[in-house]
Amino acid sequence: LEDSQLARWRGKVASILLEASVPALLAVDAADAGKLAVRLCGTARASTLKKHVQMWFRYTKWLAAAYNVIWPSQVAMVLDFLEELAAQPCGATVPDAFLCTLSFMERLGGYGSEEKLATNTAVQACANQLQMQLEMGAAPPKKARPQPLLLLIALELFVVFSNAPRYWRAFAWVKLLKFWTSSRTDDLAGLLPASLTLDTWGLSGRSEERRV
Repeated sequence: LEDSQLARWRGKVASILLEASVPALLAVDAADAGKLAVRLCGTARASTLKKHVQMWFRYTKWLAAAYNVIWPSQVAMVLDFLEELAAQPCGATVPDAFLCTLSFMERLGGYGSEEKLATNTAVQACANQLQMQLEMGAAPPKKARPQPLLLLIALELFVVFSNAPRYWRAFAWVKLLKFWTSSRTDDLAGLLPASLTLDTWGLSGRSEERRV
C-alpha cells in the first residue's frame, strides 16, 4: 500500500513538472523527461509529496484564475497569493507551509538561486509579517474582490451593442476603463472627456486632480 501511494504521488509531482517544462527537464529528450521527473522526487515520502501536491494544486488553481499561468514567474504572483491566504483567513502556519511547498517545487524544477521566488527577500518578509498578524489575531488588509470574467465580457459586449441607450453604453465603458487601468472611481473624477484620444498607441487622456 505504501509503495502504491508513493508511486501515485510521485506521478502527480512528475505531471506538474512536465506540464510546466521546468529547467531540470530541458536537458533530456521528451521520451526521457517523464522518467526523470519521477526521479526528481528523490527520497521524499508519500505523505510529504501529498502535502506539497495538494498545496500546489491550490496555488496553481489560483494562478490560472489570476494570471492565466501554471507556474509563477514574478514576485507579485507569490505576494498576491500570500495575501489571499491570509485574507481567508487561515492558520498562522499556512503562509510558511506554502513557501515550503514553493521552495520544494522550485528545487525539484532545477531553478537557480537567483530565480527562486521562495527565498526572495520581499516574499520572506511578507510571509513573516502575515504569520505574525495571524498569530496576534489581527485581520490582515483585505483586497477588493476581483471582477468576474463573465461580467467583463458582458460589459464589453454591451459597449458595442448599438441598440442600447448611449448613456448605459458609456457607463459600461467607464466600468471597463476603471478595470483595465486599475483605477478607483475617484481616480477618474478629474478625467477630461475632451482630452481623450484613441490612436495606434491606445487610449490616452488628461486628468486634473480635484481637491475639496
